[in-house]
Amino acid sequence: MLTLRTLGHNGRWGNQIFSYCFAKGLAEHFGCELQVPSDWVGRKIFQIPEAGISTKLPSTALDQIPSGPGWDLFGYWQNQRSIDFYSRTKAKGWLKLQPHLEKRYSKPIHERWTAIHRRFGDYRKLAENKILCIPAQESIFKCCVDNKILTDYTVWVDEENKVPKMFDFPPMDTQTNSFSEHDNFLYSDISFLDDWMVLVKASTLIRTNSTFSFIANILASSEQKLYSPIVKDKYGYAEVDFVEGNFPCMVSNPGPNQTDLYLKD
Repeated sequence: MLTLRTLGHNGRWGNQIFSYCFAKGLAEHFGCELQVPSDWVGRKIFQIPEAGISTKLPSTALDQIPSGPGWDLFGYWQNQRSIDFYSRTKAKGWLKLQPHLEKRYSKPIHERWTAIHRRFGDYRKLAENKILCIPAQESIFKCCVDNKILTDYTVWVDEENKVPKMFDFPPMDTQTNSFSEHDNFLYSDISFLDDWMVLVKASTLIRTNSTFSFIANILASSEQKLYSPIVKDKYGYAEVDFVEGNFPCMVSNPGPNQTDLYLKD
C-alpha cells in the first residue's frame, strides 16, 4: 500500500494534481493499493476511486521515490524521474470530471479562444524578492505576434481581470453555495474551477510559470496549442522567451527536484 496523506495540504491545485498523478503511477508500477484523504477537494471534481486513508505509514523524504510499497508519499513530484511513472493518456483517464461538471462545461460560448494565464497574488512578493519571475506582458504580446496567434476571442485568466463567462451555464451562486438553483453541489472550496476550465478548454493556451496552467494543458484536447515561458535565471518582472510545448521548468533556479518536464503521450 501507498498513501498520500498530505494531498490537499501541500500546495495548491496544480501541485495537488502532480502529487496525485505521481502516486497513481507509482502504485500502478508496484501493483499496490493507493489511499488518499477522504476529504480531498479533488473528489468533488473528479471521479476518484481510491479509498480514504486507513493506515498510518512512514513518510518518505521530500520527493523521494521509494523502492517498494509501505510508504506515505511526501513531495511535489515535478521532475522528470517522477513524471516518467505516468503519461498524458493515463492522467486524462484518471482525472475524469464528475458527470454534472462534464455537463456544466460542455457548451462553450465561443468555438475557439486563446487563454492567457498570469499569476500574481503570492508571486508578487516572490518576484520582488528575486525568488522567481513574473513574465512581462510585453513578452506575451511578442509571443502572440511571433506565433501568429489568431482566434475568435482572447481571455486573460489572472487576479487582475474578471474572467468573462465562457460557458453556457448559470453562474455559481455564492448565496446558496450551489452551482444553480437545481443543483446543491457545494462549491465553496472549488470556486477556482470555472477559471481553470477556461484554460483546459481553450484552443490556444499561453501558460505562465505555474502548475495551474501546466496541469490544464495535460487535461486539454490534444489539439490545444500551448506556449510556455523560459524562466531559468529570470527574476522579478522579466522579459522572457516563449516556446511551443509544455516542457519548460516552472522555477527560475531549477535543481534535481524541479526540472524540465517531458510527459509521455
